[in-house]
Amino acid sequence: SSEEGFPIGIDKTSKQPVNFDYKKMPTCIISGISEENRENVVKLILNGFASENDTKIYIYETEAKIGISYPDCISANSIKEADDLISELADEFDRRSNEDDEDFSKIVFCVNDFLAFYRGISQESADILESITRSGADFNMFVYIVSNIEDLAFLETFKDSIKCFDNCIKRGNAIAIGGNIRDYSGFNEIQDEKDINFAESEGCLIHGGKITVLKFAKV
Repeated sequence: SSEEGFPIGIDKTSKQPVNFDYKKMPTCIISGISEENRENVVKLILNGFASENDTKIYIYETEAKIGISYPDCISANSIKEADDLISELADEFDRRSNEDDEDFSKIVFCVNDFLAFYRGISQESADILESITRSGADFNMFVYIVSNIEDLAFLETFKDSIKCFDNCIKRGNAIAIGGNIRDYSGFNEIQDEKDINFAESEGCLIHGGKITVLKFAKV
């Protein structure tokens, strides 16, 4: 592929590799039918970041499943740990915002089970995350939100009050895994799409109004 980034699967139509271009998708909502396949796609993305030099990975998850694959990552498994982690990200965001350096190292924050996370964190943490999802890409800070389909519908309903989620929606970046394309109510670009059924290991990558149907690689 001529795109930048790293491969995450094969285009079902062209049979060409599909790359996840983090420069075009600095924030992204990842949703799908099965937890196993959601975690697989997250690992595909994090593996790509981990393969590049000077990248720091932060993960929130209620159980240590994804984080154990990345020994050097900073992992939070409770809401208190999550607030502490976000406070650390806030310090780094503030530091980068006040520096002229344009070659910052990459920082990736992945939030698994986003709804439970958001319901638990402090308002201060929510405000920090809103700032990072809005402008963190300017400083090489990337945020990826992971949700099951049931929670996605709730998040879409209350997106005006969940600013970090709304920021991701407005960027138009999303990955859907499994089920039917119409199941993903929060993804604006697919509202007018006809029914497309995905196998468990298939889905679509959405960016800038373009929908790419693909079969995901397996970690």
